[in-house]
This record gives sequence, structure tokens and C-alpha cells, in this order.
Amino acid sequence: MKKANSLVHDRLGKLLPEYRGIGKRSDRFLKFLRSRRAGASVMSMFRSFALTGQIELDDGIAFAENDVLCRNEFVKGDFIVFGVNCKYDPLVLNIKTGNVGTLADGADGYHIRPADVDLTSVSFLEFLAAHAKGGARSPYLVPAVFNVDAVSIMKAYSGFGGVTVTRTSPKFRNWLEHVGLGKPFCLYSVTPKTEFPAGACTIMWEAGIMEANFKERRRNNPRFVFIGTCPDGSFVVLDKSTSPPSVGYVAFMEIGDEPGWENHYVRVSNSLGEFLNDSNFLGILPDDYYLAKELYADSENE
Repeated sequence: MKKANSLVHDRLGKLLPEYRGIGKRSDRFLKFLRSRRAGASVMSMFRSFALTGQIELDDGIAFAENDVLCRNEFVKGDFIVFGVNCKYDPLVLNIKTGNVGTLADGADGYHIRPADVDLTSVSFLEFLAAHAKGGARSPYLVPAVFNVDAVSIMKAYSGFGGVTVTRTSPKFRNWLEHVGLGKPFCLYSVTPKTEFPAGACTIMWEAGIMEANFKERRRNNPRFVFIGTCPDGSFVVLDKSTSPPSVGYVAFMEIGDEPGWENHYVRVSNSLGEFLNDSNFLGILPDDYYLAKELYADSENE
């Protein structure tokens, strides 16, 4: 397994130089695997990376996490479908052992039995290391040794749908330092010029962020910085108690500006970069506080 991880990380380090540091795994995908009673080795493997997009293989494609979740909603047994080869035969993963195989032609894709699978002794990571096309840059497989860079993601979105980013103003940099978010926090470098999309949510521009975090609000809940909103009015906030600041939702409609936001807060991402990546590229983040609370009820939220 260590050798396979090394092969994947070496290859992706060359393909995705914009990613570095500590990366993101999908809590939702891990929860799905737990619900299917995946083996310990498979859980450990998928804690090491996130499938952030459809990966081109030399003989087919591997699906993104969100597509895997949708494709396997009604699939039963010890196998899940994770891709398809050039003959349109489903590629499957044994969630007990971590080995991959191909579903036999004509087999029932919703009740997969061992007899239906041409199984190999190759693990999922070994399979990707051997078959992911070297020239592929998008979509992504993001290992845990990489960090999803919020600056890169914001720049990638600049120019689409009227969304632009700009170099952070000296006034905003001073304000970030004042509230405890100075270097190397990503918004210290670039900020949205207008509202920035984050799935169903939005991130505010720098003037909006400064105005929304007035003194009384910061004094009542100094741990958090309000940066955006969800469709139902939940706040998107940065949690300064973690490094880098993590991102979560506050049920503002329940508590308002009274102290105690931590009692109405649920973390959804470990950094702003991961939040933008998971909302805009993966499309796996919940739309509001209540969905997040239900989804992450058994995760390690504070």
C-alpha cells in the first residue's frame, strides 16, 4: 500500500503542482463507506485522498466521488462501481479488500455478486497509479499530502459568470491582521471583487466582509469571522480556533448576534480552499446548517 501511495503521489505531484500541504478527504464519502461496512484497509485508503473529478484512464474513466455516490445509491453487496472501461463494462471495487475488477457483461449492476466480477489482486491506488493518463490535469485526484489552494481556485473562477477576483487592498490586509487572519491566510493575497459562488452558498467581497463583522458581532463571538451566506440565511464562517481557519455554518436565524455561536455551528471543511473545492468542483457540500448538521452528526465537529 505504501508503494502504491508513493506512485500516485509522485505522479500527481507532477500533474498538479498547484496543490500542496494537507489536503481534503470527503467526510460524506467516508460516511457512505462506513454505511456499507467497508473494510479497515479501504477506509484507511480513502482517508488519504479525495476524488475531485472524473479521471481519464488509458482504458476508460474513474468517476468523481459525487458520481460514485449517485451511481451506487441502490447497489447492494461488497462491491461498488467506480468507473467504466472503453467497452462500457463497469469497473468495480471490493470494499472489503480494496481490490478492483470488471463486472461481467450482462450481470446485474445493482446486486453484484463475487461470481459476477473478474477480480484482480490490484488495489484501487495501484490501479490508478498504473492507468491514470499521465497528461490528465483535470479532473483531479487530490492526495492527503496536497492542499487545495483557495487562491488558485478563486483565480480559476475569475472571469466566469461575472465573477472576478482582485489583489487584496491594504485596508483589507490591515483589517485581516486586526481580526487575527493575517499572512499566510489566502484572502490576504486575493479577494472576490463581487459575490463569489460556493455551491449554493456565496462568499462576500472584502468590503462586505468588513462591514458584516462589526465590532459588536466580533466581541460577542470572537472565534468566528462571517464571510458568506447559505440560501436559508445560515452564515458561512471561518473558525479561527483551527490552523488554517476551518469553514462551517452557523444557524444565525436561531441565535442572532448573541454569544454562543459555537452551540449553533457545524464545520464542513478544514480550510477555505477545501470549502471552495468541495462546493464548486465536487458539489458535495450541504446547502445550509441543518443539512450539514444532519450529514456531519457523527463527525468531529466542535
